[in-house]
Amino acid sequence: MKSRVNFKRWAYFLFVPILISSCLDQGDPVELPPVAHVSLYHASPNAPALDLYVEHTRINQQIVNYANSISYTRFRVGERHFRITPYNGFNTLHESSHTLEADKIYSIFITNSVSNMSTLMVEDKWSTPSSGNVGLRSLHLSPDLGAVRIKISREGKEYIQNGSFEQINDFEELEAGQYTIEVISDLTGQTLLSAENMELRNGRIYTLLIRGFQTPTEGSSNGLALQLLTNYNTL
Repeated sequence: MKSRVNFKRWAYFLFVPILISSCLDQGDPVELPPVAHVSLYHASPNAPALDLYVEHTRINQQIVNYANSISYTRFRVGERHFRITPYNGFNTLHESSHTLEADKIYSIFITNSVSNMSTLMVEDKWSTPSSGNVGLRSLHLSPDLGAVRIKISREGKEYIQNGSFEQINDFEELEAGQYTIEVISDLTGQTLLSAENMELRNGRIYTLLIRGFQTPTEGSSNGLALQLLTNYNTL
């Protein structure tokens, strides 16, 4: 039996996309809804790997382990409800609501020990640094560490930022290059943590994190540490 193709019918479907495209080209631009951009970072030292939800939608495509993050993502503005569960789990570890405004950039940090988990949202406001410079801020996220001074030094130049738990400093402009970082106890003057040859690259915007427990449980890998996050590359 010979099959027959209805060419008139196929012609209709083949030309529909062209007609639609033509209509869109001639019309007014489609107005996109207002959005904010949000990154999320797992800083709860003894919490398990996580799933992150906004309202009823899981926003992570992969497992979110401690000291890992989700890069800036577009979010609908307004009051949004965030919920945190163990990875592939059903029990809620923490939930909170945050108001997002149009065209603003935010970071949300999941902080504190798992039994006292909380979320810290900060607006990320930086200026493009001058040529040869970077932007750097610091954030204290160690639950059992007291107030500290963060000394950032290079070739005889020193920059000091102060920090208590969940205190975030404004972005400060520094020369690009390699730096020594020291975290010094306000109470004792003791250097608790240090890193040498930390490279800050021209044009980048950074957040320097102090994370982990000063006194971790034996055998754990969540002790006190420094971590440098890149928020943005302005070049």
